[in-house]
Amino acid sequence: MTAITNLCARFLLWLIGVAIPVFIAACYGMPYRFSKQGRVIDAETKQGIPNIMVSCVRAGRDEFTIPSWENGRFELSYDLPCDELRLEDTDGEENGGRFEAKTVPFCESCNEITVEMNRASQ
Repeated sequence: MTAITNLCARFLLWLIGVAIPVFIAACYGMPYRFSKQGRVIDAETKQGIPNIMVSCVRAGRDEFTIPSWENGRFELSYDLPCDELRLEDTDGEENGGRFEAKTVPFCESCNEITVEMNRASQ
């Protein structure tokens, strides 16, 4: 009787071990393998710029775009590294001025990416 109970317990543990990760992935999607933090700052004042759209560009295409937060920080989550980052000010004067669009190489080995943006000439 204990051998059957032991076999059933092992089977149930195996089933839970297999089913739970599949269930989580089905509900929430697969987690990204890598994460990179960065900051967008005003080249003049060195202050963070909110609402700059940061795009991951791979093979000439925008893979995804995220906005910078209130303090200019952003975080990228990805499986394959970007070739470059494209940064654009899409909200005009709402973030303290207009800033020129900029494209920078993606630095896979950097701990953090800091991008300085220049104000657009009026």
